[in-house]
Amino acid sequence: MYDGGCKIMGYVLEKMMKGDENFTRCNDFLVPVLSYTVRNLREGKQYQFRVRAENAAGVSDPSRSTPLVKASDAVETPKVFLSGSLQSGMSIKRGVEIRLGANISGSPYPKITWYRNDVVIRPEAMKKRPEKPIVKKKKEEKKEVKEGEKKEGEVKEGEKKEVKDGEKKEVKEGEVEVPATEAPAAEPAHEEPEEEELPDYPTLQERLTIHDKKRGESSCIVRDTIRGDHGVYTIKVENDHGIASATCEVNVLDAPGPAINFRFEEIRKNSVICKWDPPMDDGGCEILNYTLERKDNSKVEIGWITVTSTLRGCRYPVTKLIEKKEYIFRVTAENKFGPGPPCISKPLIAKNPFGKAFIFEFYHVIKAYNIQNQI
Repeated sequence: MYDGGCKIMGYVLEKMMKGDENFTRCNDFLVPVLSYTVRNLREGKQYQFRVRAENAAGVSDPSRSTPLVKASDAVETPKVFLSGSLQSGMSIKRGVEIRLGANISGSPYPKITWYRNDVVIRPEAMKKRPEKPIVKKKKEEKKEVKEGEKKEGEVKEGEKKEVKDGEKKEVKEGEVEVPATEAPAAEPAHEEPEEEELPDYPTLQERLTIHDKKRGESSCIVRDTIRGDHGVYTIKVENDHGIASATCEVNVLDAPGPAINFRFEEIRKNSVICKWDPPMDDGGCEILNYTLERKDNSKVEIGWITVTSTLRGCRYPVTKLIEKKEYIFRVTAENKFGPGPPCISKPLIAKNPFGKAFIFEFYHVIKAYNIQNQI
């Protein structure tokens, strides 16, 4: 209230712990303002404080001592907020980086944990992966086998000619000469779907980086994203006074997965209805169309023929088949990011479900039934 007739140069703050007899000075130099942060207090202990003013004439008497104050951290429940528009979700293309940032507060400073689909995620070191051996494609193997069979056939024909032109072999007594018969032609092998080898891709934890060294901020970064990285990402903060969390649904957009449950209906000698179910994973966006293809399974050299490439549904009648030929079909789902892997059917032989023998037998059964009713 009274400055002693000259300007106040500063203040001296003093403290005394409960149980002590004397006050000790807190600041080494005069404090020119009306606030000061006292450090190096013992947690849980109680203190009293008082202040003195100083001008050119000297130091004033101390102020009235404060009530006992316990040295402890301020109580503040944790809070967390995702940055920007992340609260409404995130949609990115495959390969684009996932970057989630959050602002955090709380006292004591809370512990930070990141989750994906309620599972804790932590960065891991990149593991070394062995190089995979080069595997020849099935088509190339089939061509090699076919060429080998042709060569063997040429050799056999040459041997037969030599036997015809040369002298006949002598037949011993008691032995019967058996004419050589040609080996039965091998049935065409059913073409199995080529297994698509997925690359040994680093796991999400190996591509994950979490930055939380800066107080009040935390970020979660996933590099080189794939479709499997989509899900609900959650940051959870916790201290002694509570728990808080914030979530962001991340959608990684990619081509769809394969269609499922390929099946046939109404099989006839020159037509069939192909049906399937949509992919279990649509790639994160709408399926635009399906591409249906067929292949003559008895001839390896004949490739796939497109039946339709603008189909929106999961059912299509295929016509103009050749009776008794074996076919395989495959269907591919496509969205705006491209086509997915194909779903390949089992082999199908184009023929009517009931043969002539069945019709003949059925006719006689009906005829006998009619005669019995007339009697």
